[in-house]
Amino acid sequence: MDISQIKQHLDREYNKFIQSQSYQSYKNSEIHIRGLFFGLALKGLKYPNSQMIPLGGGIYKFKNFNHFDLNVNLFDAPQFKNKAAFINWLSTVLQKHVYQY
Repeated sequence: MDISQIKQHLDREYNKFIQSQSYQSYKNSEIHIRGLFFGLALKGLKYPNSQMIPLGGGIYKFKNFNHFDLNVNLFDAPQFKNKAAFINWLSTVLQKHVYQY
């Protein structure tokens, strides 16, 4: 999957996510929103069995059986409300660590 396909998918997921009850419940918790969206994006892309494990300090571990084991520091991410910057950052992370093969 190339980065433009990842961005298109994330854009669609972002638009659905901001209408969801999860977003409405946690919209004042920036790090939690980033983590929730990251987990949902992985599930929607190709990895429905992904698990999100908060490690503390804004660091999350995303696991998907034998496919990958990824630690992400969500403090490094742009603000979630800045849709374009956040999607670009997330696309780059996914391209580099998940779709590198």
